[in-house]
Amino acid sequence: MQSICVMNLLTNKTIRSFEDIRAEEINVFMGKLEKASSSSSPVKLSKLFINLSNDVITRVVLWKKYSTEGGEYFSQNVVRKFMELVGAFPLGDFIPKLAWVERIRGLDKKVEEVYKEVDGFLEKAVQDHENADEERSDFVYVLLSIQKDKTTTRDKTTPFEFERKDLKFVLLDMLFGAATTTFALLEWTMTELMRHPECMKKLKDEIHFVSTHNLYVTEQEAEKMSYLNLVIKEALRLHLGVPIAPRQLSEDVKVHGYDIAAGTQVMSLHHILRSNPL
Repeated sequence: MQSICVMNLLTNKTIRSFEDIRAEEINVFMGKLEKASSSSSPVKLSKLFINLSNDVITRVVLWKKYSTEGGEYFSQNVVRKFMELVGAFPLGDFIPKLAWVERIRGLDKKVEEVYKEVDGFLEKAVQDHENADEERSDFVYVLLSIQKDKTTTRDKTTPFEFERKDLKFVLLDMLFGAATTTFALLEWTMTELMRHPECMKKLKDEIHFVSTHNLYVTEQEAEKMSYLNLVIKEALRLHLGVPIAPRQLSEDVKVHGYDIAAGTQVMSLHHILRSNPL
């Protein structure tokens, strides 16, 4: 599964080939900001960031964007619901005897509702490709081509079945893994820049120095901006792009004098060390 994603979507050549899509969606994003600025209207950046990241990813993975044609609800709400559930604290996973609490909290119901929404959306996207008259070059088409072979082999001795549920699972991973981390990084970066106006001024000065002839900054120009690179790294250091997921120990361990048994679920403290470096 991992090799399919890497070979067909995550190579440098493939990522570069989608540069026009990223540029088009960023232009749309900037156009909305300019329109709001000219009329002195307030802007909710969180909403724009979600739509921007979703539009880029869905065009790459699903051939078209879904923030229009009635799909705006999915872009703005389901993504946030998904992120909240990933970061939720499932009490039953840590204290099995209290698993019934999740039903009272409504967590089980929320998981089921979001699953149905996401699964329905992905199923519709796959059906659109199956019913399309023309051949498309997006990631769904690649996955459908692999699925038609029924049994795909990574080598001569390791066959594996690529079923419908597997196809949608890969799409789920690519869509949410890319879109959620992107808009979370954008949101936190702008938040930190507004908290530190001296850093924002320094970044603006670098942008004006590097990009003197274009209305918008190109990806090639952005690669030359050393301070922008530092700003992004600092935002990632302070704020992880995704909620911390628990880990399950495979063997007994001793941590700071405490005996922790195999099978225990633990939360990683790596994000604490990153946010508060010694």
